[in-house]
Amino acid sequence: MEKISGVYTITNTITKDFYIGSSKNIKSRLAVHKCPSTWKKYPNKQLYQDMCKYGLKNFVFEVIAEVESGQLKEKEQQFIEKLKPTYNSCNANGLDTEKFKECQKKI
Repeated sequence: MEKISGVYTITNTITKDFYIGSSKNIKSRLAVHKCPSTWKKYPNKQLYQDMCKYGLKNFVFEVIAEVESGQLKEKEQQFIEKLKPTYNSCNANGLDTEKFKECQKKI
């Protein structure tokens, strides 16, 4: 099984809200997002609340860019800034923003 390193989206097909993430192994990371125990671990995250509310069948998981692992956070941040996803509450690369530091404490 080939590992794909890159940036992905998770889109709610009902509300059109979406999340942008990145991983060295996207297939494995998406499996974590789809797991209900993850939703329980982070019950205040709107993405997981909506997955519970609308069901996984109403979410589309897509790879939007294959990226070398050393450039993941930079590329993810570029997509976040360009597309302005509604489910993201953190800066992808953590470049001294208070919101990111607060978010990391919650995770």
